Amino acid sequence: MPTLAELGEWGLIAALRERYGAANPEFPDAPDFLGIGDDATVGTLTPGSKALTTVDLLIEGVHFRRHTTSPEDLGWKALAVNLSDIAAMGGTPRWAVIGLAAPGDTDADWVLGFYAGLHELARATGTRLAGGDTVGSPGPVMISVTVVGETARPLLRSDARAGDRLFVTGPCGLAAAGLWCMENPDRANSLDREYVNAALDAQRKPKPQLNAARAIAGLGVRVALLDNSDGLARSARLLAEANGLDVRLEQLPLQAATRSIAAQAAIDPRVWALTGGEDYNLVGAIAPADVPALEAALSRIGIPLLQIGALIEGPGRVWMNGPDDQPHELPGDGDFEHFR
Repeated sequence: MPTLAELGEWGLIAALRERYGAANPEFPDAPDFLGIGDDATVGTLTPGSKALTTVDLLIEGVHFRRHTTSPEDLGWKALAVNLSDIAAMGGTPRWAVIGLAAPGDTDADWVLGFYAGLHELARATGTRLAGGDTVGSPGPVMISVTVVGETARPLLRSDARAGDRLFVTGPCGLAAAGLWCMENPDRANSLDREYVNAALDAQRKPKPQLNAARAIAGLGVRVALLDNSDGLARSARLLAEANGLDVRLEQLPLQAATRSIAAQAAIDPRVWALTGGEDYNLVGAIAPADVPALEAALSRIGIPLLQIGALIEGPGRVWMNGPDDQPHELPGDGDFEHFR
């Protein structure tokens, strides 16, 4: 395969359009859609719906390392993190535009592998790959993905009330365990292979919970929702601050795989759950009376409802029950934050 310098920007665009953008055979019912080939994507959202737009950046050396991440997994993840934001609003994704900056000596097959991973998840979730921009970079690979979606009724993180039950739609800390396995393969080899594979899959190919979001939105009740991308402590703090309430974490949803890998790493698994990030499940708050309906709706699509705490009166703090079963305030200095 040629390098990007040999292929050139227009050669790359032509290759991508040939593979993913020309005929859009998976969307034969949308003749009014214009994707790759003009200055902007043109499309129609459903009348009466609210448009959603989200963008995420991934920087080599900050969000990923090319020597530990395949281009296909990176492409999948680059789209997944955006789809998770759409899910957190109770929405459905419609199309995505991709920005890619890469050094000229990057192998073209690496870039095509990246777009193949994007396309795999796009097809699985009904999301169009609708163009974007590619430029040269003098340094690391940089990726920007923007997704447009829609929803009839956005689910906002600011809709919580005191007395609501706090829930999460998946385990916490498993992706952080997967990152440790990626960076410590020799030590991970002595662990249960099933545990390691589950953790690696959570880190490399997160599953945006669009089905869970649709089930939650379909209840038609008040639900505050956000996606769990930077750790449960950060998600709880965002929920607390958005509503002027305190959040009390009563338990953490830790899997056996997370506990086993954390023991090998000599790390408290609660640290991974609280601050590890990249779990990309949904964190929400709902009135206690609506919990049974939520549990039934999620159960129908194979997702267990994990109740992990409550919202209580307070100025916006996060508390967690300690070994003494008493709440202790979690300081915000452990939360992940860029530029710190």
